[in-house]
Amino acid sequence: MDGVLGAPRLPDAVATVECEVEARYPGGDHTILVGNVQHAHLGPETPVVYARRRFFDAPV
Repeated sequence: MDGVLGAPRLPDAVATVECEVEARYPGGDHTILVGNVQHAHLGPETPVVYARRRFFDAPV
């Protein structure tokens, strides 16, 4: 399944964010990308958050 900007998207993902690369920074053997959000999608599923060794329903 493709997102609005054409990037591949997992069909069962609770949320997706599509960005354009704003900046790139060297980080040792990695490259750190800073993105400018162009589109976000929140599905009908309830997201969960893992904190304090437990899962919680995330308020939307």
